[in-house]
Amino acid sequence: RQRRSQKSGTEPTTKEFAYILEYPVTETATHWITHGVVTENLAQTTVLACEEAAKLLVGQWGFAIEQAFCFLSVQGNLGWCQSCHPDRGTQIAKMAVPKLPSSPRPFR
Repeated sequence: RQRRSQKSGTEPTTKEFAYILEYPVTETATHWITHGVVTENLAQTTVLACEEAAKLLVGQWGFAIEQAFCFLSVQGNLGWCQSCHPDRGTQIAKMAVPKLPSSPRPFR
């Protein structure tokens, strides 16, 4: 899913795209948690939750987009907050990004 840059109406650069989070980020003592919300498409909710977490890592901590997805594949914890099968109604996925001493640090 692509968004248009508000400045130029063209596809956003990585830096512009990184700061456009669509859903709130939950912070706990041990994790930052991003969410993906879609109606009747369980697979797409996981994609959105992962994209939101990657945008957080790129925008807040300076990861390259490839580094963000590599980090999430090793350290991220993907799950569902709300789902039904078959896909009916609103589906919500979450990606938990751990707070580690070495990386990432708190929000700028």
